[in-house]
Amino acid sequence: MLQNKLLIIAQKTNGRCFYCNNKKAYVVDHFISKQKWKDWDLENTPLKGELNDIKNLFLSCQKCNLSKKDKCPEDFIGNSWVCWDRYERANHRINL
Repeated sequence: MLQNKLLIIAQKTNGRCFYCNNKKAYVVDHFISKQKWKDWDLENTPLKGELNDIKNLFLSCQKCNLSKKDKCPEDFIGNSWVCWDRYERANHRINL
């Protein structure tokens, strides 16, 4: 991954885990997982090609990354409103 892209992803959450706010966030995680992307057939929609877009990528700690696996982000966080609010605020932080 390009270093510049990684820095932008880190800026979205101030270098912390998107899910638990842990300072030790070293894993780039897909907000909508690769498996969900396939299950929901998003490649055949206007979202085609956006799986690895910066809007769909966040830093995660290893514990959250391993626990989330292919779950929907709302299911992992446990609250749809909190999940999408966090998503919007993080992407807004970098003007997306």
